[in-house]
Amino acid sequence: MFYDVYPRKSYADFIKPSFETVKWNGYYSRNAESVIVANKAFNGTHGKEFPLGLRRYSDRRYYYEGNGGVVTIKYQNTVMGYVHPDDTFEFANTRNWASYNCKQDILNRLFDAFGLNRLSREGGMVLIKRDRSVQYVVFDGLRVNINTLELHPSSNHHIEVIYLDRKLTKAIRDKHEDEFKAARAFIMAASVETLREDHRNIRQSYERDLYEHFVFHIWKELTTIRSFRNRNNVLEEHKTKWFDIAKKKILEDIYLKEQPFKTRYLQAGERIPTGNWGFKIIKLNSQESNHG
Repeated sequence: MFYDVYPRKSYADFIKPSFETVKWNGYYSRNAESVIVANKAFNGTHGKEFPLGLRRYSDRRYYYEGNGGVVTIKYQNTVMGYVHPDDTFEFANTRNWASYNCKQDILNRLFDAFGLNRLSREGGMVLIKRDRSVQYVVFDGLRVNINTLELHPSSNHHIEVIYLDRKLTKAIRDKHEDEFKAARAFIMAASVETLREDHRNIRQSYERDLYEHFVFHIWKELTTIRSFRNRNNVLEEHKTKWFDIAKKKILEDIYLKEQPFKTRYLQAGERIPTGNWGFKIIKLNSQESNHG
């Protein structure tokens, strides 16, 4: 996608009358030809709005007001960020575009060094250096060199990562083990009709016993199966599987209540470990961004 976008290596490539770059002949093409591209503004924009690639794709463009100001990168109606005269890119409006897996590709095409990818278990949208030596969580104000991914001083930060303490979680599991065994015995012995009836009569969450929590979570997960008949068959044939899924959900609820967590601090550019329970980006200007 966005194979028509011309890669740029500097701020100057946006504001010069023309620049040298490469042209891809298709999305899956591995062959690129060297070309000279003219920066020609769209008609009716007073010389301030330019295409990022082929002119027929007018929804991908950049803005330049002149006088050495920033270059604004825009896709459709969203400003994605700004190219500064020192060859750095500053991310903007990330909540509006980083949740869509395709939109980051316009920046990946525009800057060869960029490896933007969505990794839900490692922070959401991340910017990865090609050699994987650096991995930033993308947030508004993150500013990096477009060729080296060196962090600009204005966006210096560290990351506070929350994760489970294994000793504390083991103690919690041990404490509830007898209750889990009893609930398992009830679930395994009950018919599908009984479980369905119990689900219909389930009490409010603050009134439920452990068995009712299992019934609630099992049927909640089963709603992902569209066919009512298939739900019955799947539950009957794979009770152990659905019990284990419900147990995991119940343990997560218990962990949130009892807070068996530890905190780890990472430097900017360090990879966030999978299995985290949320993280906080702490900027040197004391502003914080919460994720979880």
